[in-house]
Amino acid sequence: MKNILRLLALFALCLLLAMPALGEELFHQTESGLIADGCFPEPFELSGDVSKATLSSFDSYMLPKLKSLSSYIDVTRFSISPNDFSEVYWDMLNRNPEYFYVSGAYSYYTSGSIVSAIIPQYRYSASSIPGRITKFENAVGKVVDYAQKSSTQVGQLLRAYDYFCANYEYDETYTYYQPDEFFTKGKGVCNAYTLAYCAVLNALDIPSDTTSSKSMNHIWNMVNLNGKWYHIDVTWGDPVSDMPLRTTHDSFLRSDDGIMESGHYGWTREYYANSAKYDDFFWKDISHPLSMQGDTIYYVSNSFSHPNRTIYAHDLTTGTTSPFYSYTYKTSGSYYSDYNPIWIFGTDVYYVTGHELYHGSTLGGTPARVLSTGSGTTVWGINRVGDTLKLYAANGYHNDGQIYTYDVNIDYDIALSKPFIHLTVGDKQRLKFSITPDPTYEIPLTWTLDPADAGFMRLSTAAGVTALTPGATRVTATLPDGSSDSCLIFVHDDKPLTIPASTKVITQDAFRGVAAQEIVLPEGVTRIESGAFADCLNLRLINLPDTLTYIAPDVFLNDSFTWLRLICESEDGYAARYAKENKLPYWVAE
Repeated sequence: MKNILRLLALFALCLLLAMPALGEELFHQTESGLIADGCFPEPFELSGDVSKATLSSFDSYMLPKLKSLSSYIDVTRFSISPNDFSEVYWDMLNRNPEYFYVSGAYSYYTSGSIVSAIIPQYRYSASSIPGRITKFENAVGKVVDYAQKSSTQVGQLLRAYDYFCANYEYDETYTYYQPDEFFTKGKGVCNAYTLAYCAVLNALDIPSDTTSSKSMNHIWNMVNLNGKWYHIDVTWGDPVSDMPLRTTHDSFLRSDDGIMESGHYGWTREYYANSAKYDDFFWKDISHPLSMQGDTIYYVSNSFSHPNRTIYAHDLTTGTTSPFYSYTYKTSGSYYSDYNPIWIFGTDVYYVTGHELYHGSTLGGTPARVLSTGSGTTVWGINRVGDTLKLYAANGYHNDGQIYTYDVNIDYDIALSKPFIHLTVGDKQRLKFSITPDPTYEIPLTWTLDPADAGFMRLSTAAGVTALTPGATRVTATLPDGSSDSCLIFVHDDKPLTIPASTKVITQDAFRGVAAQEIVLPEGVTRIESGAFADCLNLRLINLPDTLTYIAPDVFLNDSFTWLRLICESEDGYAARYAKENKLPYWVAE
């Protein structure tokens, strides 16, 4: 009975601590200042004394609470007035569209003149939110993976921009405002484009914000590169009621004057975009997704005076531009066009002349016609999806037309970024790799472990590894065409048994039966005597330095070492020869 009374008292205390204090009143903020709810926020202004330090700590405190779907959050520590709180709260959510599941409406308690606690509202049921988050993160992750094929921030911004314009469309029913709906429905209004692009920028760690024009009834992104702000309007890059496969770039990385030139006006000015560095860049006049490999952009300069065309390669890392390939543009009845669709796959060049697709090579040879959309039509758009080229052909620039496809046979090579990876128990890491030529979009990979049931590491389908216990394994990534590459992963104990540096000989039975999972031998050890590591049933990993000249045959006297791996310094050393002769599993960590 006493135990029951104690439990009841403890439960009552917990309820008391969780509830607001006496004297506090409950209010409801039913309005919303979220971009996802169709709002165009004014510049962030506070009537109270809220410092930047407070805003930073507010984000750090609130976001984890919202991620855990807290139903009651004590915010007394911030001493924010109700009017200021709504501005701070909405601004935080607008900058973090990853929290799309949090509503702009909420209830709050006050204590005196400050908000003491809030009760957030969530757009979806608690049971469905984790699945929605996973879908959202996967969608953002695909764009991020594609963007990160470039090492420069400009290249990443451009890739993400083209990805959105080529794969999503404007919602002319004005139904979808939220970033998660944008990914699931494949369409959205400017609010959805802006928030989805912002989520990608956050994942890429590129500073950004939004700006809007009530007179235009429109919102778009701004990014900060090397301390300078630029406008990026993804929505306008994907024109409404226009031909498919069309992506304009006159709203990409523009100054204030440049964005006005493209037709923008009346926006709320919180930042000044004074740099005209990219206002007249070559992409301004290109109206299709750009072919890129790494940080190199391939494009054709427009020409109206002669039929010759030159494909240029612009390197974003160096800022240099050089001729890449030349061809002749010819059409029946017209020799010249201001639209020159091309695509590059390594040394393979695909270009359009009127209604015909040609395949050439920088290695030489005569270009071959591989597709015709029929006389009377012109190919206006080209884009790549996997190993397929899509072409849009019509008998007029804005006339209705048809999508044609051409499958490109490409031999890919894959390379993991590191041949060896060392992890400590508990570490998590995503394996990085490169595929050449640039596959543009995601290619399915098969990931395998050797041994297949390695118990010391977990491998996810997204190439994420989690180190569980000490050991070693080989991870292999295989492309659909059979190309593959491998890396060795060594998982180390955070508290290995380390042998003193002065040790030269590991004597007989010296460590028989020790419970260590990992043993570290110093450079300079020359001999390991009989039974030195016998019956070490937990042993997973032991290094064998090249200074060894003798290892007794029965050093590892036990046949229960399911996961034991010997780590040798070189393939030609004595330790590796010993492992081969005794048929013991080993890896070389050079």
